Amino acid sequence: MSTTTDINIAAAVRRITRVILLVAAALLMSYPLLWLISSSFKPESVIFSDAGLDFNHFTLRNYVEAWNELGVPFGAFMLNSAVICLLAIV
Repeated sequence: MSTTTDINIAAAVRRITRVILLVAAALLMSYPLLWLISSSFKPESVIFSDAGLDFNHFTLRNYVEAWNELGVPFGAFMLNSAVICLLAIV
């Protein structure tokens, strides 16, 4: 009866170890995406000097500049994408 208990304990340890390793890998692989998102809210001068995920220098100016940078209303691009998607579906 102790061998069955030993096998169950060993299987549980393997499962727990696997879950811990998978969670660690998921966190490691999601860091670039999290850094990308947090950097999009930082001023350009701070992005590479402060490489953390903190929001000490939070700003939406990057989004405002990106929206207006091309001189063409961004809504035109959204409309174009909607038309292409609808034509691809139909």
